[in-house]
Amino acid sequence: MPSLRPLFTALASILILAGCTSDVVVPDPPKDVIMFVARDPITRVTTFYRMNIDGTELTAVGPVTAPTKNLIAVTDGGRYLFYSGKSGSDLPLFRFDVSATSYTQVSPTSAAFPTPSPNGDRIAWFELNSGRYELIVCSKDGTGRITLVDSALIKASISVQGPPAWSPDGSKICFVATDTTLSGRIASVPFVVTVATRGIQRFRTRDEVKAAQWLSDDAIVYLWNERSSFVLKRFALSTEREDNVTSTLPTLNSSVISVSPDHTTIVCVNPMLIVDVATGTFKTIPTNDAVIHERMWSPRSDEFIYGDRTSASLYSERLFRVSKLGAPLPLPNVDSLGSSASVVWMR
Repeated sequence: MPSLRPLFTALASILILAGCTSDVVVPDPPKDVIMFVARDPITRVTTFYRMNIDGTELTAVGPVTAPTKNLIAVTDGGRYLFYSGKSGSDLPLFRFDVSATSYTQVSPTSAAFPTPSPNGDRIAWFELNSGRYELIVCSKDGTGRITLVDSALIKASISVQGPPAWSPDGSKICFVATDTTLSGRIASVPFVVTVATRGIQRFRTRDEVKAAQWLSDDAIVYLWNERSSFVLKRFALSTEREDNVTSTLPTLNSSVISVSPDHTTIVCVNPMLIVDVATGTFKTIPTNDAVIHERMWSPRSDEFIYGDRTSASLYSERLFRVSKLGAPLPLPNVDSLGSSASVVWMR
């Protein structure tokens, strides 16, 4: 006669599981988190903050020196804050370590546009050296820095009107430099450097480029303007073909653009234009001096957050949250914090 033990064991397991179903608790999904820097208008103390996007759990992470530029970068889940500070006549890049509450100067001279890689393992920025800019890359904690590109190497002067643009897979960086090798003209054109090999490609676009971002693994996008006429243009790297993403846009005061993680939406400023890549149509939001960058987007690409000055007066900057369709969303507990330098949506 076959043993009944396996049957009894299986039956007991079913009964145990059945009795536990009422005790199973499904945890709430983790809340989206933003981190930002704000300077109190009364005490003039600048603080690094962490907050859920719904306004809950506002936490002062630590005091920092006042940033001199309205762009920050955050790496390693919020442990490291990179920002431009002041050291004598220079505006170098500093790193604040939340865990150790320590500050480290990571660039010897003035630096601009600290930008994390897509996976957050590295950070890139432009650094001034003997009157010309270089492209620097280091680890997420600010160590292991290397000069990836300098102007002498490419025989062109790196232009710093926008951030270094990491490719979607983090293997390449697009930047802009003034090309003097073009026949009959001198113009700013895009360059692409492969981070692992430092191999560099120069792309001779038909139009002058001031700042670019990636729209796919093989295409970049940038604002072209001539005589106050603005158009978003797409440039395919493999074929070097150029086409328009939009028709003529309103006059803008910045060449910087931001592309959503899913590459379906582009934001320009100022005023703020939220552009649908598929149709070329856009929604306009009035802004004064909005600060945009790649890390302002939610991981789902459905909304973003940014800092803007509400008036010309000092300490009038506030944080704003909108959907990619332009609908304003509530952002509580922020207006009382004073002047905000920049805000990052953690991924």
